[in-house]
Amino acid sequence: MKTNEMIKEVAERATDIIAVEGKKVTMKDVTAIMQAYSECVIDNLVKNKEEKIPLYGIGNFTAKHVGAKDGVSAINGKAWHKDAEDQLKFTIKKSVKTLA
Repeated sequence: MKTNEMIKEVAERATDIIAVEGKKVTMKDVTAIMQAYSECVIDNLVKNKEEKIPLYGIGNFTAKHVGAKDGVSAINGKAWHKDAEDQLKFTIKKSVKTLA
């Protein structure tokens, strides 16, 4: 599914959920909400690495610390190094792990 298709489907489903006469959720509304949610997740995890940010009904976003790594390339034999960093991690709820 492409981004535009997903946004269109979310707009249609949100319109059905709201079910207010004459009120239609637009693709522009959904795009703004998705952008705000993405910014909220990143901003909050940058401020507090211990926080869990929920994605309603699906799972949680957290920050994961990955330590520095050193190694030797199997392809050309050159040594390499990667600095430690914090990465975005998503954990799926057990209730939705199996799509059936």
